[in-house]
Amino acid sequence: MFNYVLVLGFGRIAEVLYIPWLIQLKSKIIICEKDVGRHTYIKKIVPNVEVSDYIPVAPQSYHGIALNLTPVFAHESTNRELLEKGWNVFSEKLAANSSTAWAELLSIAKQNNCTIVSAPVSANQTEEDRMLLDIRNESLGEIVEVHCQFIGGGPARRGFIQVQREWMLKNEDALRVDLAPYLLTPVVKAFGAIKEVIWMSNRYYPDVVVENTDRIIKPEYGSSEVGIGVINHSIATFLVSYRPNVKDVTTKIEIIGTKKGSCYDLSEKVSEGVHSFNRVQAALELLKECIEEERVYQNHQQVVSNVISCIKGE
Repeated sequence: MFNYVLVLGFGRIAEVLYIPWLIQLKSKIIICEKDVGRHTYIKKIVPNVEVSDYIPVAPQSYHGIALNLTPVFAHESTNRELLEKGWNVFSEKLAANSSTAWAELLSIAKQNNCTIVSAPVSANQTEEDRMLLDIRNESLGEIVEVHCQFIGGGPARRGFIQVQREWMLKNEDALRVDLAPYLLTPVVKAFGAIKEVIWMSNRYYPDVVVENTDRIIKPEYGSSEVGIGVINHSIATFLVSYRPNVKDVTTKIEIIGTKKGSCYDLSEKVSEGVHSFNRVQAALELLKECIEEERVYQNHQQVVSNVISCIKGE
């Protein structure tokens, strides 16, 4: 599918999900990790892969892509540098910190003849397709309310948090940015723009041990958030929550109509700790489709813009 794949950031998601899939492809893989202290570890578990601490200029071919797997707070600046250096980009988290910044990234991409797409892709496309079919067939009647929830163990699900993931408990909207796109994206794709979203946080600040240190930190902005907004004349709610004692991730969307209601389980199916590679394949296919089909790319741009506006309360 692609001749060159540049992987930005070697965190957990790269190690357990993206790299195992990518090494099966006949592509040249370059891992860019700015923390040179991790290079020895990377080379040990991913032999025969080039490792760099800087972003190289892209090859002169659309068959070269970059997967931005860096921490959320670094995504926008990293995406900007990638586009300026000619890469087609898949941003694994929120691509920009505002809809205005997203528009700027799109402008840079156009100037450099590049494409940028933003996650998430569906972790359960079959269930999402069922939801879309019900809506299009109007089998639920007129939509009255949409209630969504994403509950997962979060970065401290094993009873501690790694040093490189501390930011997830320190940034004001990190929880929302981490989880809410998995709810907002399918809803925006199904119904169109969500408006007037307001977010509220809980006041639960449990102690969290930092791995391999004697430090204990707290989630500075709570461990759960609820957003409420409007879709056409319907009410939409979005619950996102880190709950360390929860074994599996739960991603659900409940739609209530005038005829009946229905619930859709969009959770990723993980078997004995092994992730499905569907998300990785879907990410590459989305990028390829947006490169080749302008109509798809334009629609994706609008969806991402609204998701960012909802998360940032614009």
